Amino acid sequence: MRIFLAVLFQDKIINQIHSIKDEIESLGIDGHYTRDDLLHMTLHYIGELSEKKLMAVKKSLEEINMKSFLVQTQGLKYFGQETRHKLLYIGVNLNRKLDLLHEVIIEKLDAAGIQVNHQRYIPHITLVRHVKASIEDVIKLKIESLQVNIKGIHIMESKRLDGRLVYEPLFFIPLVS
Repeated sequence: MRIFLAVLFQDKIINQIHSIKDEIESLGIDGHYTRDDLLHMTLHYIGELSEKKLMAVKKSLEEINMKSFLVQTQGLKYFGQETRHKLLYIGVNLNRKLDLLHEVIIEKLDAAGIQVNHQRYIPHITLVRHVKASIEDVIKLKIESLQVNIKGIHIMESKRLDGRLVYEPLFFIPLVS
């Protein structure tokens, strides 16, 4: 199973993100737009796991004792260079609580015997992959800042069903209210 940890959004946030995608698409930006049912903010990508390791991850994450908190988005940004495929996303402010949650997740995964990626965490919400146009003007668009309530961690499985990418929530680990 391909596993990642994520924050899923309430319908209100998904609808706001959908409007942002519509606005970008109206500018003629071509690429692979993220379907609404796949919108999320990744906390950590784990990769292939056995059922046994998955349960060890779940158990370890259940030990996290943090209160829920808010994060705020900070406009459009992109990964990539002019000569390579780009990924357009909504940036998320890395506040102290989100940074701490990410650090604790890394510690818990390490304790569960999971090999972790120690790259710098850049929280984001992917909008368009493989952008086939110049997006420098697009990132200047003024978009409404979104407030996202981080209430817990979803353990997600990424898989293909009938050739279609699906992210299936397997478990939800709530943060303290």
